[in-house]
Amino acid sequence: MLSFHLVTVSFLAFNVYWATESLAHKTRLNGNTLSFALFHAPPGYVVTITPDGNFTFRGSYAMEMDWLAKKLNFTLSYRVLNHTISAKYGNPTNHAFHLIENKEVDGFAVVFIATPERKKIMDLTPFFAWSEPYTMVVPRPEEESRLFAFIWPFHPSVWLLIGITMVVMVVVMSLFSGSYDWLFVNDFLNPVDQNTREERMTDFWQLPSIYLVYLINIMTNQGGNIAVSRSSFHILVGAWLLVATVLVNSYSGTVVSYLTVPKMKPSIHTFEDLAASPDVGIILKVDTDIGQKILEAESGVLKILGDQARSKPDRLFTDPAKINARLVTGLYAYPYLQVFAKFFVSDQFKKDGKCRFQMSKPLSLTGFWSMAFQKGSKLTSIFNDVLVEIWETGLPSRWSNEVIPRAPQCFAKEKTRAHLTDQVPIRLTDLMGAFLILGKGHLPAAHKIKTIIITVFCRKLICVFSVMWGRLFILLITGQSYFWAAESKRNAELNGAHLTFAVFHNPPYDVLTLRPDGNYSHKGSGPTWQKWLAKKLNFTISYRYVILNQTNIEKYGASNIEYGLHLTANKEVDALVNGLTPTPERKKKVDFSYFIWTEPYAMVVPRPGEEPRLFAFVRPFQSLVIYLCYTKNNSIFCFHSFSKVWLLILITMLAVVGFMSFFSKFSLEMDDFIAEHRQESEQTQTRTLSQYAGSYFVYVLNIITNQGGNVMATRLSFRILVGVWLLIATVLVNSYSGTIVSYLTVPKIKPSINTFEDLAVSTDVELIIKKDVVIGQQILVAKSGTLKILGDRTRSNPERMLTDQTEIDKLLAKGGHAYPWIVSFCKFFIAGQFKKDGDCRFEMTDPVPFPTAFFSVVLQKNSKFTRAFNDAYVVFFSLMLMWESGQITFWVTNDIPRAPKCFAKINPRATLTRQVPIQLKDLMSAFFIFAIGLGLAILAFVMENVIRFRHGHTVVVG
Repeated sequence: MLSFHLVTVSFLAFNVYWATESLAHKTRLNGNTLSFALFHAPPGYVVTITPDGNFTFRGSYAMEMDWLAKKLNFTLSYRVLNHTISAKYGNPTNHAFHLIENKEVDGFAVVFIATPERKKIMDLTPFFAWSEPYTMVVPRPEEESRLFAFIWPFHPSVWLLIGITMVVMVVVMSLFSGSYDWLFVNDFLNPVDQNTREERMTDFWQLPSIYLVYLINIMTNQGGNIAVSRSSFHILVGAWLLVATVLVNSYSGTVVSYLTVPKMKPSIHTFEDLAASPDVGIILKVDTDIGQKILEAESGVLKILGDQARSKPDRLFTDPAKINARLVTGLYAYPYLQVFAKFFVSDQFKKDGKCRFQMSKPLSLTGFWSMAFQKGSKLTSIFNDVLVEIWETGLPSRWSNEVIPRAPQCFAKEKTRAHLTDQVPIRLTDLMGAFLILGKGHLPAAHKIKTIIITVFCRKLICVFSVMWGRLFILLITGQSYFWAAESKRNAELNGAHLTFAVFHNPPYDVLTLRPDGNYSHKGSGPTWQKWLAKKLNFTISYRYVILNQTNIEKYGASNIEYGLHLTANKEVDALVNGLTPTPERKKKVDFSYFIWTEPYAMVVPRPGEEPRLFAFVRPFQSLVIYLCYTKNNSIFCFHSFSKVWLLILITMLAVVGFMSFFSKFSLEMDDFIAEHRQESEQTQTRTLSQYAGSYFVYVLNIITNQGGNVMATRLSFRILVGVWLLIATVLVNSYSGTIVSYLTVPKIKPSINTFEDLAVSTDVELIIKKDVVIGQQILVAKSGTLKILGDRTRSNPERMLTDQTEIDKLLAKGGHAYPWIVSFCKFFIAGQFKKDGDCRFEMTDPVPFPTAFFSVVLQKNSKFTRAFNDAYVVFFSLMLMWESGQITFWVTNDIPRAPKCFAKINPRATLTRQVPIQLKDLMSAFFIFAIGLGLAILAFVMENVIRFRHGHTVVVG
């Protein structure tokens, strides 16, 4: 009996000691000094050598380590590495691995991606210290040379066919003319001698040069005439004139913009763009995860880039300083973290004063970086718990932003309106109708003649028991008790267990459909991965579908999420498996597993339609919009503008008519006055000022519409005034006619919505908010900026604040609304609508500036299955296996219908030459000429009348 009590007391004492020690180690490190290795890795660590040979460093990682040291009560000691110190090991990364493997340092102050090779020699925290997609630093594209811009309006195949057509026309016209003169008529009806035949043959060989000059005159819009009376020749020349009309107007309608609008070289945003670029090569950091993936790729564009890099070993680096030196030449692209790309681009702007580089769009790879410690170190679990807290507070992003210089102009998004009317070369298919006319014209004449790896970490639980020496019996019982407890939680809790999962409609992961028998069908990637996990871990599942009725709505509101959380918190179900983002409020009620899915947010928006072209004829000059305020959905929208160019043209025309009328009327009255004083009996017919104005307005209108006209006048002042008007009309008419064809023929698409800012200024598209999800709640509680504008506008229209996904889908399908949610839903909705309508009515924006979403399984508070689920991730490697094999991504992608045309990227070359309205500043020179000419005309008019008044000469007024 005594022995039994001793065993019991010893066992309890040991467990209390173990729990106390565990808690202590989890919360603080009691002032211990920890040694960390670090090396230059901007912007995490920017290491600088001081003149005395020591090192200084700064950066976001340094801020994080200082925060951790204060939080966990330890002292920092650093061992700084560089390529000189680490030459024996090849590079600082390998040197750091050697130090931690030999326990010369406690850990790394630089984060790494967990790989199987690295896990063999060190521990990596299961929770990541940093996560973001990869991107590329690329040179900002420059303007292409415009030396040969005059040939850009036509595709080379068009120029070739134009040349062939002219040659054929010259030959046929020459043959026709030769036959008319003598070949078929004169030789048979009126035989001639040999000398006359030779003279006519000489004349025949002169015909091609004559007709070639005629064709060139027609093509250059200079006109010409050929006197031939034969109908076949008339048909042939008539067909050529029709073709030339189409060609000349097509060319002249676009050549101005090709000559004046800068054409930029194509930007590089993807690996495909980089592989196709002849000017930009790739450089790689071989000791990074993305560098190794590119070098080890066996197919596709990554293999092409890897082969290019291997063929030139001077592009393979491990030293960040050498990478920076190579990047600044402007000839290379470098794939790495977004935060590095922002740092480099901003830093170069700070040095050069201009944006020489830019950041590509996020690549299709996302990295998860963890802290590294000695193998079997207790520090791994201690730091892991704190990293969760840091990430939830958003401190890593804040620290990164603090060390990156400000260069907003280098990251400003291109305005959507800048490429609405895209210029592309006129292709052969565009002008096939013109050549068809020519072909039809030849027939009558001839009749008369003839194209993740998401590295997910696992947490390895290492249970180390420190047991005091004592009785062997107590040691065996303690060890056996702990082993039994651990195994029971893994086996008894999941092995053979039956779990009830709550699920609500959440496409594309969980799609619930009501069947005719009143039951629900359950499809999507959700049941797929849950069945896979149940089979893998040997448990069974049943579902409780979260369907709201009136009673539930009155209790929990019309929110499936809140109802599902209620069911889980009240232990009516074991878990809610749709996946929710953990928040402090939710954590008070339920437990969350590690994330099962991570993805950025985007928006579903209506695809912009074409603007009406009824008034396209006014677009070459600044658009005509008058001030207007109107109310829509209880919101007031006001906008105003006016056409400065059109307005000034009208004012100029009225001024010209006014001065012409005044000059004529004044001159006539002056002549009558002089005649009266000279007592001349000659009678003159008097015209009123309005009569002059009517006549001159018609003349001015004829000139501005390029119809011509004539005004008889002998006064120098009048001639100067008319001459100035002709000069300004020449500029205006040619500026207008040089672009009107493009504005009349090229569809103008309404501006796309790609950001929250675009949505805020849109008058046609409104926001839908799902108010029981994190992104919806953050928009509604925003206190400033664009999100506040959107939140206020949505609150004023409660019908757009929803919780039912089915209602959201219905409202979204009507068009005129935008909905922010995760990328896979956006793809699913767009593809589903394409499948229904056969047309791409919607599109997906770029990722919006919200932190990437992490979705976890919701379990009962302090549930026995919480640890089991997390152990299922880590100990049994089940979900890690799903991530590394790509199964989850495959299942989600497989549930999304195919609609590649709705997600096709815009060809960068399609937006290189852009049409913009001719603005007032573009035509200021023309109006400056008018002002000078008008001043000269007024001066001449005054001088004329002064002179004539003194000498009393008569005047003839036109």
